[in-house]
Amino acid sequence: MFRTGLLTVFLLLGLGFFLSASAQDRIITVSNDTIDCKINRVTAQSIQFMQVSGGVKTKSSISRKDVQSWQVSESVEPENSFNTNVFQTERWRFSITGGGGYRIASTKETRKNLENRGIPSSEIDSYFKQVKTGAKAAGQVHYLIWENYGLGIDYQFHHSSGSLHGTVDPGDTFTFIYGKFTDNIYTNYVGLSLYMQHWINPKFKFYGQVSSGLTLFREESVIIYTPILITGKAYGGNSEFGVEYFVGKKISVAISAGLFQSSVSKIKVNNGINIQDVKLEKEQMEGLSRVDIGAGLRFYL
Repeated sequence: MFRTGLLTVFLLLGLGFFLSASAQDRIITVSNDTIDCKINRVTAQSIQFMQVSGGVKTKSSISRKDVQSWQVSESVEPENSFNTNVFQTERWRFSITGGGGYRIASTKETRKNLENRGIPSSEIDSYFKQVKTGAKAAGQVHYLIWENYGLGIDYQFHHSSGSLHGTVDPGDTFTFIYGKFTDNIYTNYVGLSLYMQHWINPKFKFYGQVSSGLTLFREESVIIYTPILITGKAYGGNSEFGVEYFVGKKISVAISAGLFQSSVSKIKVNNGINIQDVKLEKEQMEGLSRVDIGAGLRFYL
């Protein structure tokens, strides 16, 4: 009975020591050394911490420029459980991304107009598949004002193109001209962005950003050898979420998914001779909303 009780005491002491060790804070230096300690204070210049060796407590500090990242363990419910927060010293974040985007706006009105021209449904489907799917590129710059939150600029670019064959009525009551229609559609967007991040461990982190700004729309069309330029601008918004893996202290690779939203209600139509301002009805508005996927690099300074 006495031995069983003594064994239980030792096990509990050992478990307590293990949990205490697991709950230690940690500092990772730029030379990849690890300092197990209790972090007392973090300032813009240094990190102040305490270490225990042989029952003796020693207070020290280290310059932030010599620190790669640090972790702070916080006790949470249930008792003896801990959350680990990871922090980094670099404040500037630069992002470049490439990938693809798929427009999700309704095509009902445009489809109806094409069907009225007598274009086969199979060719209309092929055309929409082309113009809805396109290449996407993006760039972002953020400054981390707080440890896990920052502000910056978000830039997005999307391009798609498509073609089909149809007829044009020149208005002489008896002639129809048959030929090829082509479209090149460009969307540029720039907005103010709020950035957020959550560290999983010193190598991985989740991030997200939301932005709001200006969308510029440009459609270069050729209708049976007749070029037409359509332009417009509108309010837009973008959101993006992803995960990063750090391949070095200041560089990471990332995969991301995003949602872009914008709709153009006023356009300029230029046929090379006249420029006309057109206000679109609700069902005719140029919907630019899309879902994006991408991959890229992130740099920290």
